[in-house]
Formats: sequence, C-alpha cells, structure tokens
Amino acid sequence: MTGLGIGIEAHGDDVASRHLTGLAKRGRDPRPAFTKIIEDLRAGEAKWFASSGEGSWPKLAEATLADKARNGYPAQTLVRSGALLASLTAARGKQGRRTATTKQMRFGSRVFYARFHQTGSGVPRRPPLVPTPSRHRHSNWRRYCRTRQPASRSVTRPRGASSVAPLLRASRR
Repeated sequence: MTGLGIGIEAHGDDVASRHLTGLAKRGRDPRPAFTKIIEDLRAGEAKWFASSGEGSWPKLAEATLADKARNGYPAQTLVRSGALLASLTAARGKQGRRTATTKQMRFGSRVFYARFHQTGSGVPRRPPLVPTPSRHRHSNWRRYCRTRQPASRSVTRPRGASSVAPLLRASRR
C-alpha cells in the first residue's frame, strides 16, 4: 500500500515578495520621482508665465506698460529683468531652487521679490508659482512607490509649509 500524501504548492509568493521588496527599495530613495516632479514643475512654470497665470493675474497698469515700453523692457507680466522667470523655468541657475534628497524635494526661486508677488505684499498679487490641487499633494510619492513610474502631476506645499515663500516642498511622511 502506498501512502497518501498531501502536497501544498504556493503560487505567487515569489511575485508578491518581489513586489514588496521593490516597494521597500523605492520607498528608501524617492529621488527619481522627486527629480521628475521638479522637471514637471519647471515646465508648468513656463506655461504659467506665458498665460499670465492662466489669466488670473491682474492686468498691468497703463503707467507700468508705458514705463516698460519707454525703457525697453518686455510687456509680459512679472518680467522685467527676466530673473524671476529664469529662476523658475531654467534647468539650472543660481537663482532657482531645486533639490531632491531622500527626505524631501524643493522647487522655488531665490529671487528676493518673488515672495511679494506670491503674497501680494505691496504689489498686486500675481503668484509666480503654479497652484495645484491639494488632493495631489502626496499622490506622486504614493504612485512612484506602487508602480516605479514618476508621476506627471506636480505637487503643492505639504501641510504646515509656509505659504509666504515661493517654494514647493514635498516631504516623506
């Protein structure tokens, strides 16, 4: 008489193990996702400036337009020397702020007057940073951890970040 045996065969445990290992590995280093997000933000800024904040920025006063024409400056809103525009749209430069570490990413401008335009302090409010819906705040990080694909949406300031400085920051929680 031969013995009766029961065999247990597990299917998919290797696949699940690989997925979990990959998720943990990507969770340790979000820099690829942060770098992609920074590039998306930079591209979005060029469109934001070209469209005068998608039409949300107040029109320039006639006196300002006349002064710009008289002195040879471009008529574009928020562009006089080009420093603010370049700090937010150039791939590299000393006035732009772009960092991606394993803990956080930052995108913004070091041009000192950017904060006045962002908040409307002493000048008409014309935010140079593209606003994005808050529901996408951390979705890029989550998407990257799940799929290894950097997201194409940009991030906004996380809760508690200052809304005064023109800087976008995403932090790992």
